[in-house]
Amino acid sequence: MSAPFLPAAFLALPLAAALAVVPSSKPCAPPLGVSAETLLAQAEIARKLAGTEAVTLDESRSCINVAVRTPGTARLVELLLRGVKVPAEAVRFQVDSSAIPAEGSRRT
Repeated sequence: MSAPFLPAAFLALPLAAALAVVPSSKPCAPPLGVSAETLLAQAEIARKLAGTEAVTLDESRSCINVAVRTPGTARLVELLLRGVKVPAEAVRFQVDSSAIPAEGSRRT
């Protein structure tokens, strides 16, 4: 059985670029009928994961900001929050860019 064809451009795309989110490009909003404070209380569980720096509300109090050290931690937190019913559109991740290796320094 052969692997499905993946375009070379997709394979060359660094993980950092795939996870990079400009704060103004992703509007955050809790679903109607649910306050951001309620979702923040549910999201607090992410603080217990190694690599999670902070879980806070943004200035507008409409988005949960999750600061993590690595893209892998961001993915783990994303899955954890999905499990506790925190909608993805209410969360914005901030990945520490200094923890992402440069393209030339990655092991192969």
